[in-house]
Amino acid sequence: MSQLANAGAAATAPDDKILCQIDNVRVHSIQSHIKKTHPDWTIERYQAEFPGEPLFSQTALEVIERQKKEKEAAAASPQANMAVSAGIGAAKMNFKNAMFHELFELGNAAAAMSSKGAPIPVKVLDGHDAQSLDYLPELDKSYVFNIDLLKKVIIGMELNMPTYLWGFHGTGKTTILQQAAACTRRPFIRVQHTINMQESDVLGQWTVRAKEVEVEELDNAGKKVVVKKQQSVTEYQLGPLPLAMINGWVYCADEYDFAMPSVTAVYQPVLEGQSLLIKDAPPHFRKIIPHPNFRFVATGNTNGVGDETGLYQGTPRSERRNYSASRSPKRSNTWMRRSRPRSCSPRPASTAHRLARSSRWRTKSARCSATARSP
Repeated sequence: MSQLANAGAAATAPDDKILCQIDNVRVHSIQSHIKKTHPDWTIERYQAEFPGEPLFSQTALEVIERQKKEKEAAAASPQANMAVSAGIGAAKMNFKNAMFHELFELGNAAAAMSSKGAPIPVKVLDGHDAQSLDYLPELDKSYVFNIDLLKKVIIGMELNMPTYLWGFHGTGKTTILQQAAACTRRPFIRVQHTINMQESDVLGQWTVRAKEVEVEELDNAGKKVVVKKQQSVTEYQLGPLPLAMINGWVYCADEYDFAMPSVTAVYQPVLEGQSLLIKDAPPHFRKIIPHPNFRFVATGNTNGVGDETGLYQGTPRSERRNYSASRSPKRSNTWMRRSRPRSCSPRPASTAHRLARSSRWRTKSARCSATARSP
């Protein structure tokens, strides 16, 4: 007779516990019971002296089976394993196909179709866990997309190509990324870079915080009881980049060109499609494998050669490698994409006027130079 059948036959009370033959105490697990209360006994001795007696109740067997399935599922998915270790949801996101012109409400415009005039399929994610839902950007129904720039952003998301939009401030670089993520239901986390930003702000760091833990104490009768107490514990808190990689979110490195080289160097393996190694993290967080839905996007005011206009004098000159995604030749075309003023949604009139005036000044200067050089 199997243990499952024995457990069902031995259960005579609503709590489904089985009887320990040593001290006639009803428990769910004989092994756990004799380990706590009869240290001189072993499970082999118990089976030898009480052959045929069940070792687990029906409830205990169901719990063991459920834990076994959870461990198998975690081992099959590195992202799920890391998510469980981080104490976050490990739900698997699904996707459905939608047509590009219908999803973004572009009508039947020719620019919203493929080169052959056919509709363009786009993936829309579904099945988010509770934490991912908190990072879904709000959809702005009044936002007007520039079709050409939107297609470049969607190509980057569909083909998992890092995308960098650079141009003047106020031209909607971050906004179009957010709205593209909102329409395709991709969780979006935005990280603002400053001159004082450090690696730990991106990767994570060790922190001390209060946590409720279960401890065993003796009550007034001298019996062991389990009580919950607040204790200070040291834990590794993941930064926004590994969180986005584990959960499959869109990571937006805003003001990318304003970050220090020590910070942008962290992104290099991510731009190459490799795993992220965090040397100071505990073993289960030391290697972060990117989720299939993880995407990397960035925005900036310059293309990495420093300020050319006098408007962004605080922007440092950066190494060229931090502005190129070297996984394939195609990536550099999407990574370095300039966001021009007329390529985004409506902006403040003052910004448009200033950019137009600057453009007219450059044109006038070029004409003057050409006239001066002519004989």
